[in-house]
Amino acid sequence: GDAARDALGLFINAVVVRTRLDAADRRADVLARVRDAALAAYAHADVPFADVVAALGAPRAAAANPLFQVMFNYLRSTGAAARDWAGLSLSGFDVVRHRVVFTLELDVVEHPDGRVSAAFSYANELLDGRFVDALVDTYRDEVERFAVAGGMALGDPDSLSATEAARAGAHAPAQVSVSRTAATLAALWSDTFGSAAPAADADLFEAGATSFDVVRFVDAACRAGHALTVADVFAAPTLAALGARLDAPADAGTEVRHAG
Repeated sequence: GDAARDALGLFINAVVVRTRLDAADRRADVLARVRDAALAAYAHADVPFADVVAALGAPRAAAANPLFQVMFNYLRSTGAAARDWAGLSLSGFDVVRHRVVFTLELDVVEHPDGRVSAAFSYANELLDGRFVDALVDTYRDEVERFAVAGGMALGDPDSLSATEAARAGAHAPAQVSVSRTAATLAALWSDTFGSAAPAADADLFEAGATSFDVVRFVDAACRAGHALTVADVFAAPTLAALGARLDAPADAGTEVRHAG
């Protein structure tokens, strides 16, 4: 509890895993790359996190972690036999967080009976519940894609892409010029992240966008009435190309999104 907070402190050591994504990457290859990156990070798990920050010369700020703002925590239950530690009484881990350290945290728990449960926790002064609800849907869909379509590239549209668009309840605006649509998307980008949008022909990922940013942007676009999906952004990662994608006639858009 709070009384022991100063005595124990944060007794876990975080490892930072960086992954680069490209629309042409096959999901099986992405999974293998993330696995290798995670195993390499675990090999150095005993290095104090503060030493990593110091070695990288990362700028420090009171409002944010210097290296990452999304925490993934995978837990595997060891059963009741491991809950008696020399007189200490331990209780089961509650996956619902009441306090968070990072902007977004995902706890995944593997249970002894084979079930896997997951819970997102977030800083409600930075993210809203509607965005996290959309993120939960997107995460579940992506897990399904990785499980059943490992050979498919990240940017390839599939039936789930159409499902995501339908879930948002949005329809692409008709008869809108490419430049106007791109400008609208740029304004949405600026409003979402509080900074100037990349140039219309600039690759969003090369400009520094992360997959987390993409989910936020797609959520904002859907709320504004644009039938944009995460797969769209991976397939056409510039504002100009996304504008053209939204400007495509409805029939053509349906054909593209259901191809393959």
